[in-house]
Amino acid sequence: MPGYAAYNPYFARFASAGANSSVIVEAAAQQPTFFMVWLGDNDVLASALAGTDLLITPADTFAKYYPMATGALIASGKNPKGVVATIPDVTSLPFFTTISKQLPYNSIRLSADTALLLNKLYTGYGHPEIVWHEGYNPMVYSNPDGSYSQMQPGDLFLLTLPTDSIKCRGMGIADPVAIKPYPIPGKYILNVTEQANIKAQTDLFNGIITATATAQNLAVADMNAYLKLFAPGMIFDGIKLSTTFVTGGLFSTDGIHLNPRGSSIAANYLIQAINAKYGSNIPQSNMTNYPGLVFP
Repeated sequence: MPGYAAYNPYFARFASAGANSSVIVEAAAQQPTFFMVWLGDNDVLASALAGTDLLITPADTFAKYYPMATGALIASGKNPKGVVATIPDVTSLPFFTTISKQLPYNSIRLSADTALLLNKLYTGYGHPEIVWHEGYNPMVYSNPDGSYSQMQPGDLFLLTLPTDSIKCRGMGIADPVAIKPYPIPGKYILNVTEQANIKAQTDLFNGIITATATAQNLAVADMNAYLKLFAPGMIFDGIKLSTTFVTGGLFSTDGIHLNPRGSSIAANYLIQAINAKYGSNIPQSNMTNYPGLVFP
């Protein structure tokens, strides 16, 4: 993006073309003989982190600018080779799966009398669409249009969910002090519809990435597929790694970014793609030389 240096002071420190420069302009100016591009994650991730599917980059925008970015590097003067990587499905990240494994969406157990009182409360506040019953009930969350919904199987809590408010203040049910409905803000939930839309866009973007690689004769590392392999756990050099939060050993404590050991594994997938495409013999990284999370 031209003018990026004006928004990112770290980039501005070394942007040789001044405030109107862009990352691609600076990279192309180096006239690389080889490049690696892993773009597109934030085109879907930024929306998912906000608990919505409404902020995803339009597909036509991505289809326009992604080939331009890689093409600018290819046209930089030395006809370089390169490798690109696909975008992981957000549900491969522990940020979106951790709390849901511990907190069932329908963990509210009610007596018949309490369910009746809640039905009267929600109807009185203009939300008769929420119906409570005796037994286990789904939690309630708010939508951008002001309506409420009850959670469904497959809906995911984000890692930022304030669980203390659920345990101590009735979030997801009703505020016992104010005596009014207390839905979970929708920004803390990625429902099944939003997940499906984000996945569809991710798949579309990955199609653009692989088509660009084919057209421009670049190597491709399918990080989307590789990360999914770690969901049940995989053993590398005697160490079991998975996408489980903290103890899985792949991700940092934000549940989004790979830690050094996870980055080493990602580097190896990139190296494998490069060697397969270009017949090179680049040695792979030894992941045991890099730390995962250090427990006290």
